Amino acid sequence: MQGENQRQSMLDSYRDRIHEAVQPGVTAKEIYDDLVSKGYRGSFSLVSHYIADIRKQKRKGHSNKLYLSRKKLHQWLWKPSQEIKKRTKWLFLDD
Repeated sequence: MQGENQRQSMLDSYRDRIHEAVQPGVTAKEIYDDLVSKGYRGSFSLVSHYIADIRKQKRKGHSNKLYLSRKKLHQWLWKPSQEIKKRTKWLFLDD
């Protein structure tokens, strides 16, 4: 059984937040500081390597996945359509 020997990463509970935060102009240090404020206790190096991998995949064109946390999805699903920002409305509504 392949999955039994995998160790849990300190990043596991922060992956959605990291994927949402990786944007042009946002530094790894800024993302790390945000994670620390949310309780992350791991190293900056681990975060920066993970962010570098995300950015590398985006450059190669493999970033066609949309990462949503369950909490964010739940908030959007229960929010009236008038309150959804125009840039995210296309994700959920037909024109």
